[in-house]
Amino acid sequence: MGRTQTVWIVSHFEFLGPPYWLDELVGYVASTKSGALRYLKTVRVDPGTWWGIQPCPVDGPTETSPGRQMLYSRNGKRMKGGYTLKQALNLSRELRARNAARIRAWRRAKKKGGTKSPPSRPS
Repeated sequence: MGRTQTVWIVSHFEFLGPPYWLDELVGYVASTKSGALRYLKTVRVDPGTWWGIQPCPVDGPTETSPGRQMLYSRNGKRMKGGYTLKQALNLSRELRARNAARIRAWRRAKKKGGTKSPPSRPS
């Protein structure tokens, strides 16, 4: 019997609500761990969310379970655990406050005859 091929499953985690619950969405499958990590660094997600990557054998015996899931921040840095609900909400509030300030500044500039394009999404 030959060697079993492994794929890397990339999941995105976030809190949804209220009432709040943790949502996990499998969004990508990579053939290598480095491919999965490269994907994390190219996709933009909101603050307070995080990634998980997990090795999983393809066409292996049914008793084979996926490997341990590793968690990464939205920027692709390794984490020991995911965010708590309080941490996630605080990060989200900070982003909304920054975006609201940028939009107010853009509207003031537009009234004065300045910029015509809306502010870009922050990284």
